[in-house]
Amino acid sequence: LSRRDSLLMPMLLWDSTMARSIAALLERSAERSVLHVCGSFHCEGRHGISEMLRNLNSKARQLVIVIYPESDCHTFQKRHTDAADFVILTDASLPRSHDYGHSL
Repeated sequence: LSRRDSLLMPMLLWDSTMARSIAALLERSAERSVLHVCGSFHCEGRHGISEMLRNLNSKARQLVIVIYPESDCHTFQKRHTDAADFVILTDASLPRSHDYGHSL
């Protein structure tokens, strides 16, 4: 496998496992709401976990929120369009726990 594929396969497994866990909980308790927190890569554009959950339970209502660090966190850029239902921009100059912006 290429380096990219070797990273992608575990992420897809993670997304599938999370979607199945959410679907199982909703099946047992349809009246409940589920808050699932994950990295933006796993949900942006309604792909990943969101897409897999939709395939498992088409009636599940979803609200996707992504958070992006930006040098200008006061200006919504075109690239943020359709990333999620809500996009939160944060100040990229502040320290964060990880850096998702590195290239593979």
